[in-house]
Amino acid sequence: MGSDKADLDEAVMAMGGHGESSFPPWLTNRALLRCWRLVSRSAGATVHHYWFLRDLSENELVWPIPTILGNLSYSGKLYLHGNKLTGHIPPELGNMSKLSYLQLNDNELE
Repeated sequence: MGSDKADLDEAVMAMGGHGESSFPPWLTNRALLRCWRLVSRSAGATVHHYWFLRDLSENELVWPIPTILGNLSYSGKLYLHGNKLTGHIPPELGNMSKLSYLQLNDNELE
């Protein structure tokens, strides 16, 4: 499993962006992501980024749910309802250790 930052970049690319430098417009325009940082004061001041997906609902998204989202361990709630998502619900979403709520209704999932 990669870092949350790398996994988020990969998920964003799967959703039509080009990584942190080029999030898809629908993602940045709605401020769907939050980032907070923890700085370790020991041995070189390591910066840890933790990303939270807020709400991806009702954006007419048409793609399978990226399996890499399952690696985002700090996403507490994931709202994907009201889109046109296709395919199966990836079992990797079960790896989201902090996931407390998942909403997938009103899509074209199998």
